[in-house]
Amino acid sequence: MPNVLAQAALPQKISEVQSKVEESDDKDCKDDASEEVDELLRFDFVSVGILEFIDDLQKLIEIDKYKKDYGFEFEFELASASGQRLTSYPSFSGNLWVRLAGEEKVERITDQLNSYYRYNQDLKIDASHSKVVFASEDGDLTVKIFSEKENKKSAEDFAKLYNNAFEIGVCSKSVEERPKIIYENTKAISENNQILIVTRLPRGSLDELFKQDAKAESK
Repeated sequence: MPNVLAQAALPQKISEVQSKVEESDDKDCKDDASEEVDELLRFDFVSVGILEFIDDLQKLIEIDKYKKDYGFEFEFELASASGQRLTSYPSFSGNLWVRLAGEEKVERITDQLNSYYRYNQDLKIDASHSKVVFASEDGDLTVKIFSEKENKKSAEDFAKLYNNAFEIGVCSKSVEERPKIIYENTKAISENNQILIVTRLPRGSLDELFKQDAKAESK
């Protein structure tokens, strides 16, 4: 794992992007999606892995293995070597059941990155080195996705692309309600050759996703 990624805490930038997520509710909707944005939304980019993780949290609640006020924080680092993926767990605190659920979803998130760019040769990405952090405190949920790009310009371009997708996804009639909640609480930023995607779901938004999952299960 490159040293720059291992040290990619970016505390100031993370604080900034979390503030932007909280202040973004009143932005005007965009509807001028590019082909790249359309494809990201077709893949339910970012949202699908996070929603599946939330669904697993709901199932753990139902079998009394997790409570909403349980705090946790764990990170996964992924790298490729000789064509094989290596996963490590540098830090972990909290519920083991939650960590096991997150382990499946972090691979879902990074696999999705690879799948998307396999079909877009004009957009170069090396998703072989990445880090995903899941954290919860006082009933909220934060997911941070770190990934390396080829250079600073590439990271800036991807951050812009991702943010366009998140803003359009909130307004798009083709996007279902649950992914929209993820997109309206997600922002991307770049720092040198790295990109960071942060989803911060306050307790109210997370409770709404739990309710919608329960309704879907009852149908």
